[in-house]
Amino acid sequence: MGMRITKLQPVGGFCAETAGAIALFGASLAGIPVSTTHTITGAIVGVGSTRRLSAVKWGVAGRIVWAWVLTMPAAGAGVGAGLPGDPARARVIGTTRTPGPPAGRLM
Repeated sequence: MGMRITKLQPVGGFCAETAGAIALFGASLAGIPVSTTHTITGAIVGVGSTRRLSAVKWGVAGRIVWAWVLTMPAAGAGVGAGLPGDPARARVIGTTRTPGPPAGRLM
C-alpha cells in the first residue's frame, strides 16, 4: 500500500508500522474500536508527509478516504435493499429457509 501513496524507504516503512502499532495499542487500552487498515494508512501518509507534503499522492489518499466514507452507507443500503449476504451466516441467525443441521446435533 505504501508505494501507491508515497515512496517508502525501509526505515519509513518501519516508522509507519511502529506508529500504527502504538496507535492501535493506545486505542485498545482506551477501549476505542479502530481499524488497523485505517491506522496503517494514516501512518503511511504521515511518514510520507514528513519528507515533504508533495511526496504524498493526495489523489490516491483522497480516493482511499472516499472509499472509507462510502463503505458504511453502501453496506446499509445493500442490507436495506435485501441483497443476499453470506448464506452460512444467515443460517446461523435463522433468516434463511435453507434447512440446516438439527439444533443440538453434532456432526
